[in-house]
Amino acid sequence: MHLEEDAARVVHIGGMVGGKYTLIDYNRAGQPHLEIVTEPDFSSAGDVRAFLVKLSNIMEYLGIYDPGTRAVIKTDANVSVSGGERVEVKEITGTKEIEAAINYEIVRQQNLIKRGQKIRRETRTWNPAMGATQSVRTKEVEEEYGYIFEPDLTMSENPAKENSVLRKALPELPDERTKRLLKTYRLDKKVVESLVSELELADLFEMAARHVKPGLAGAWISGYLKKSLNYLNLRYRDSGLEDEWVAGLLRMFQDGKLTDRNAEMTLRKMLEEKKPPEEIARKYGLEKAAIDVELAVKKVLGSNRQAVDDLKRGEEKAVHFLVGQCMKETMGQVDAVELKRVIEKLAKNS
Repeated sequence: MHLEEDAARVVHIGGMVGGKYTLIDYNRAGQPHLEIVTEPDFSSAGDVRAFLVKLSNIMEYLGIYDPGTRAVIKTDANVSVSGGERVEVKEITGTKEIEAAINYEIVRQQNLIKRGQKIRRETRTWNPAMGATQSVRTKEVEEEYGYIFEPDLTMSENPAKENSVLRKALPELPDERTKRLLKTYRLDKKVVESLVSELELADLFEMAARHVKPGLAGAWISGYLKKSLNYLNLRYRDSGLEDEWVAGLLRMFQDGKLTDRNAEMTLRKMLEEKKPPEEIARKYGLEKAAIDVELAVKKVLGSNRQAVDDLKRGEEKAVHFLVGQCMKETMGQVDAVELKRVIEKLAKNS
C-alpha cells in the first residue's frame, strides 16, 4: 500500500485522447490517497473484478469506504499476454468497466501477435463510450520518468505486540461474518453471501431474525428486498426504510396476514411512500380478509369451462391460468398455493 497526497485532478475536456484542452483542478490537492498494488496474480478479467468487489466489501466493513458517496475506486491494470510487453491501462472506474477494459486489451494484444506485430510497452486509457483502450504515452522505463528520491522518508515498522492489539480492534470482516451466519442460522450459502455483500443488509437480517424465522428473513431480504432496491438503483441505507418496518412486514407475512404477492406489493409501496407496512396494507386493502375460498373458486371454474377441461386432461397451463383468475377474484388476498389446491380438488368433481 502506498500512502500519498493528491497533487491535483486533471480534467480532459473532450477525452484524454484527442480532447480540446486539459484543465487542472487543485481542489483536492493534499487529500489522502491510498494506492494498493498487487502482484501479477490474476489470470483473467473476471478474477480482477472479483478481487475488487471483495476489496470494496472489506473496506466498507472497516468503515473507510462508502460506495454510496462520490468516493470511487479507480484501477490501473497492467496487462500482458504471452510473447508481448506489459501495457498499463490507467484510470478505470467501476468493476464492470475494469472487466471490459482488460478483456478488450487482451484481445487487442492477441490480435497484434497473430498479425506478426510487436506489442509496445506503453500507457493506455480506457474509453467506455468507445469500449476500447487508446494510447496515451510510450515512455515506460524508470529513467524516462525522472524519479526524484525523497531522503527524508524513514522506514517505520510496527512492533508485533502493537500489530496484535490493532488486529483485535478490527471489526468482524465479510468472510468471518459469512462463516458465522452459516453456522448460526444454517442458511443457503448463496443467501448468506448476498446478505453479507452489503453491511446494512447483513445487520438488518440479524435484527429481523430475532423476530421471525431466520430462513424467512434471509430469503426475503436477499430476494424480494434486494431485487426491489436494485430495480430502483438504491442501496438499503438510502432507501428511506426503517429496520423495524421491514421486520414488521416479515411478521405480517409469517403470521398469515399478507399473502406472498401482497407482501411484495406492500414492500414496493413502502419504498415509494416511506411508510410502515401496517399503514400501507390498510391504505391499499392488502391484508387478508375473511374470504370463502371455495365459493370464489367455484365461480371462476363455472366461468372457464374450457380451462377446467384442459386441467382434467393434465395441461399445466390451465392450472396457472385458473390460479391467475382466482387471484383476481380474491384480489390477491388468498395464497396462490392454497388456490391451486382448492382448484385441483373442485375441478375433479365439476
